[in-house]
Amino acid sequence: HQNQNKTARIFTASASVQKLIWMPVDWKQRFPKFAKDLLSYLRIGTNLNDDAPDALTGSVECRQPPKRKSVMEILGYVR
Repeated sequence: HQNQNKTARIFTASASVQKLIWMPVDWKQRFPKFAKDLLSYLRIGTNLNDDAPDALTGSVECRQPPKRKSVMEILGYVR
């Protein structure tokens, strides 16, 4: 169950990861295990190592703007 949630999170955020994450030109040489784990991650099937895509997903999720509140919510008025 938890692994399915992680997989769903990774694929839900994949477009944002591709858009927002910038890597150094030589990142594959500098971080070979990270690159291998990231580039070999499968949408369908078994993934032995999901730490690389999970880490990038987490970093993108942290960048999401906080939910905006209305003035009524800020002042404590409820419907």
